[in-house]
Amino acid sequence: MSIKYDLTAFEILKLLGYSNPIGKESLEVFEKENNLKLSSYLFEFLSVVYNNPLFATADIWNSLYFSYEDIEERIEEDKEYWAENPDEYIEDEYFKFSKTPKEQWSDYVPNYLQIGSDYSAGVVVFGICEKDLELENPPVYMLHEADEITD
Repeated sequence: MSIKYDLTAFEILKLLGYSNPIGKESLEVFEKENNLKLSSYLFEFLSVVYNNPLFATADIWNSLYFSYEDIEERIEEDKEYWAENPDEYIEDEYFKFSKTPKEQWSDYVPNYLQIGSDYSAGVVVFGICEKDLELENPPVYMLHEADEITD
């Protein structure tokens, strides 16, 4: 009997008895709203973990969003501080993004579909580059909160 050691994440889920695609409809809506098509592999995996109560405290999030949305949110949160003391924030990377049109952000950092984080501390975020979403098995990147968002 041969043993297969290179199982995909979805194959591991199936071995554990999780193959019901309860998040399928939500992912279809997400694809339509964002005008994109996830690879079949990624769609299949996310459809099982997305909104699955088993993963409520896992590193995979039950909501998907893009890193540019995260940047916009941070800019909105910090605007009032910047207005009070703009000289203090000249080197702040979010301040710099606030002074750059969103259409040019891709010159500094690609947009990532953020799919999770380390659950307990939340200092690391995992994502897939938007340009890689259609790849059959797209690479997953990580960003530590101590790193520049342009890394």
